[in-house]
Amino acid sequence: MLNTTKNNSGLSLGDDVLKYGMKEKIIQKYLFLFLLALLGAFLIYELFQFVPSVLGALVFYILFKKFMIRLVERYKIKKSLAAIIIIIITFVIAVLPMYFLGVLMVDKVTYYLQNPDYVNQFQDFIKNQLNRVPFEIKFENVFQNISSWAGNFISGIIGSVFSMVTVLAMMYFFLYFMLTGYGKTEKTIGRHIPLDEEKQDVLREELKNMTIGNAVGVPLIAVAQGLLAWVLYLIAGVQDAGLWAVLTGCASIIPVVGTGLIWIPITIVLFSMGHFWQGLVVLLGTIVVMGNVDNLIRFIVFKRFADVHPIITILGVIFGLSIFGLPGLVFGPLLISYFLLLVGMFMNEYVQPRVPPARDFVHLSPAEDSEIDPLDLFEEADRIPTENKPE
Repeated sequence: MLNTTKNNSGLSLGDDVLKYGMKEKIIQKYLFLFLLALLGAFLIYELFQFVPSVLGALVFYILFKKFMIRLVERYKIKKSLAAIIIIIITFVIAVLPMYFLGVLMVDKVTYYLQNPDYVNQFQDFIKNQLNRVPFEIKFENVFQNISSWAGNFISGIIGSVFSMVTVLAMMYFFLYFMLTGYGKTEKTIGRHIPLDEEKQDVLREELKNMTIGNAVGVPLIAVAQGLLAWVLYLIAGVQDAGLWAVLTGCASIIPVVGTGLIWIPITIVLFSMGHFWQGLVVLLGTIVVMGNVDNLIRFIVFKRFADVHPIITILGVIFGLSIFGLPGLVFGPLLISYFLLLVGMFMNEYVQPRVPPARDFVHLSPAEDSEIDPLDLFEEADRIPTENKPE
């Protein structure tokens, strides 16, 4: 038994021992947390280059999970073989097209860098056209800066080939084990999420909708816009129509201006060269045909899954390109959407239970929710009676 003799402070010896033990326990806890945070920060810093691999594997896992279950449970295919089939499918529909587009871009840019005569002729033509403008436009170093950027772009791509191959290999490594262990990943993560099962089901469903909206809708729009632009440029006789079509498809990801970054200068050049009907083909085709196709795809895909606000797309593209490079066009908006969803879930669970989760900037299915104003989150909080608000 502990000695209960009291000291000068009025506490027994047993109380002193208990108090000392509690302090030591607290010190040990914070020391353990510090070491854990230090080790975690070190691992994140060293393994940050594989974040695109994890995100890519997560996207493909969400997109192909149902197909994986069908192959295994309906067609009785072994999990390992089914995972390999899905990996081959994703490689054909995602990696190979990006590879061929990259080769096309590199070949064209290399050609123009090695044959500057065409660039010089185009530069002289632009200068002559600008001389007709009643105000002065400084244009001396534009093409020099573009050539320098293009050379750095080619060098950067060649220098990052090994890292891209490594990222792809790790992505398929993660994807293989996620597919072969489908269901286990969600259960493992779910045990560490401070939400009940019903809220976790809502979280999984909305994460799936966001992933499909970003990973399917955005590339689908880019491909459709690029193909239509390619046809229009061929009809108008635009030189290197394939290259400009690829750039048009990539520009479709940028909100507000979008494909106009490419087809507007092309149209202006065609009109200035006296090719009026060709310029009209590009102008009317992009406004009427491409604009309606864009709206149709957005209505079919985004209204069914997740309609991403343009602010998220702009910030996501800037953030994604600076951190992940080209894959950041998809991963950037996706990460911001995930963050806002988790913030909405936290607000709904712990701060303001009556506020719908993640409806402030990301419009989620069903379709009637797509008309919610971005400020509804704050307006809803103002409409809650004072007596019902949490302390």
